[in-house]
Amino acid sequence: MFKIILLFISSILISSMSFGETLECKVSSKFSDKGEYSKENLLKYKPSLKIEFTNDQYYVSRCSFETVANKVICDKHKMDKVVVDSYNPYKKLYHFSSQFDVQLFGNNSFIENNGRKSISYGKCKITKY
Repeated sequence: MFKIILLFISSILISSMSFGETLECKVSSKFSDKGEYSKENLLKYKPSLKIEFTNDQYYVSRCSFETVANKVICDKHKMDKVVVDSYNPYKKLYHFSSQFDVQLFGNNSFIENNGRKSISYGKCKITKY
């Protein structure tokens, strides 16, 4: 009987442990106070997000092509707050000092409000689980 109880408690603990997940999110459209970014600029600058969840913490890397460096550069941020909707498959990730947020939806689409007069939309795919 003790072994069954121990096995039951172990299974509960294992199922509640943190897991790791990485999403690669490609920007398909971007808008600013000056209007919509052209498809040519999206292809040239390759804006994207990388969202990592590990050990109960979210990290968001915002990436784009830097012409001076001649490569894609990312800035990684530990997110300050995550709000999970209890009725819909929806999460909102906040980074306060940079004033940006990312909304993730159940169909793997996202919206990024970068806090500097632009908003990006796109789709994510799971690259690590």
